[in-house]
Amino acid sequence: MLRAGSTDFREHCRKTPSTFEMSEQDELPCDFAVFKISAMGFSMDQNQYLRNLESLPAATTFPEFRSMRMKLGRLGNSRADCAIEISQLLQVTDAIFEEHHRDIVKRINRMKKFAVENPVSLKFPKLNLDTIRVIGFSDASFAKNYHLSSQLGHIVFIADGEGNAAPICFKSYKARRVSRSVMAAKVIATRSMWATVSRQSCRIYLGGKSSSSSLRIASLSSILSPREPAHPRKG
Repeated sequence: MLRAGSTDFREHCRKTPSTFEMSEQDELPCDFAVFKISAMGFSMDQNQYLRNLESLPAATTFPEFRSMRMKLGRLGNSRADCAIEISQLLQVTDAIFEEHHRDIVKRINRMKKFAVENPVSLKFPKLNLDTIRVIGFSDASFAKNYHLSSQLGHIVFIADGEGNAAPICFKSYKARRVSRSVMAAKVIATRSMWATVSRQSCRIYLGGKSSSSSLRIASLSSILSPREPAHPRKG
């Protein structure tokens, strides 16, 4: 557990070392694993972890692919731009891997290369709590998965009236319901996103600050995916 806060928070935390095994307190700025904390805010960076991963060879087996997929899955905590790639690779079964072996190996290596060459860090700046609001964006990729199901996605930010914002939730996932049109898929994605926005708004309100909620329906292809999925389609 990583804790950070004001002087009053530090005084309150003096009670816990007797219950938990704690390391020494550090002054800001402070680095811990993939986290960086300073007086200006909080950031999360997994770029060094990515650089240590090796690409898969052409003769990769399914267990080797599955191991690499799990390693890249850790990016789901900090890389919204890789979310759709991670989600669609998780849908690859043994049978799909054997049928599209070459394309799938190229795709996972391309994703790793993209993430390394385009480093991204999540940053959480200080926000003005008097003008706080929750903003959400959603989109859908109709019939683009291996079994021709739709891929949905949304990203939610907490922001203030001064132009500062921080992502608090992003997700790309296979649609559970059958959608027979692009509009239907987008409506399902928007409904899921709006539920997330409402939950986050309630948490802020219960925490002592009221917030407004904003709904945005927009294309997230440039945010949730580095490129169109490169898998063959039957037809």
